[in-house]
Amino acid sequence: MALSTSQLADLLTPDATSQRLRELLTDFITAYTTLEAVVIAHRDAIRRADTQAMQIAIDHHAALMRDLSSLEFRRCELVARATSSFPQLSTNTRHPITLSDLTSACPAHDRNQLLSLASDLKSRVTRVREITQSLRSATATLLAHMEGLMRHVARQLSHAGTYSRRGVVEPALVISAVDLRS
Repeated sequence: MALSTSQLADLLTPDATSQRLRELLTDFITAYTTLEAVVIAHRDAIRRADTQAMQIAIDHHAALMRDLSSLEFRRCELVARATSSFPQLSTNTRHPITLSDLTSACPAHDRNQLLSLASDLKSRVTRVREITQSLRSATATLLAHMEGLMRHVARQLSHAGTYSRRGVVEPALVISAVDLRS
């Protein structure tokens, strides 16, 4: 079966695959390095209860997630083009094709460097995941503390000083009168 001109144009050479993979890995590493710094800054802002720093970290985090989404799109595109260009990549259907798997389609002299970059990226992703777990724990602790404070304040402001069946202070109807005739 002959390939059309557009299909031939979509095929990658080993050198082009190597170049695109190197660029993608480098961009992912840069993004995850920045993400790690942002997540650490966010965690530290929570520890200091600095709401302004928390908001800055959240805004940076959102922007980085958009960048990572774009990088993920590029990764999917590279995998799709590589699997159509190199049949040996599409033979393994037991797991999704990883960036490390793509190195098998690259020239031998580039593989070690690309595998090293892929390994570096994997360790950064793992580290960011661990720090994010720590951030999640710090956030949950802060939220529980703030909820406890709010309940304490509400109990002090409640006329009866008791909780309802739902475990929260319900506003009580207070009827008062003042005798103005005496």
